[in-house]
Amino acid sequence: MVSMLFLMRDVRTASGIVIVCVLHELSHLAVMALFGEKVNSIHFSGAGIRITADKSGTEPLLQTVLILLSGPAVNIILYFLLREKMPDTAYLSLGAGLYNLLPYSHLDGGAVLEILITGREHEYAFGTALRLLRIAITAVLAASLYPHIMAFTELLALHISQAGGRIFVILF
Repeated sequence: MVSMLFLMRDVRTASGIVIVCVLHELSHLAVMALFGEKVNSIHFSGAGIRITADKSGTEPLLQTVLILLSGPAVNIILYFLLREKMPDTAYLSLGAGLYNLLPYSHLDGGAVLEILITGREHEYAFGTALRLLRIAITAVLAASLYPHIMAFTELLALHISQAGGRIFVILF
């Protein structure tokens, strides 16, 4: 989501994205602090922010799950708090919360599912079901986004042709 900032020309939307992302990550940090966990590193990238903690491996399962789900929970709570006064930011927050609940391993929802099935009876079967769920969700998302991607591609091609092939003209 952070990488989308560079495509924004609207300062309010870009500010909303920053606020939503920062509050999401701060909620993870706050719950970690409540449990006495120490932050090992905070890594910023175009794909988002990744927080790692010094873990002994003996943390209770519920503690880890609460830390992971605190970010999406804050996003969803923010949606309800902001939807009247700041609807754009509210929807950004809801989108971030739901996105982070997707069952992909690099997201909070996927990390929770992997923690819940690891070391359990029928782990392989649950893992297979999780992989199939990821494939199905990816297919549905790709199918729903396809018209938008095609429209963007056509618009990009039109701009390139009008610019005489000079792609950099689009960026300014």
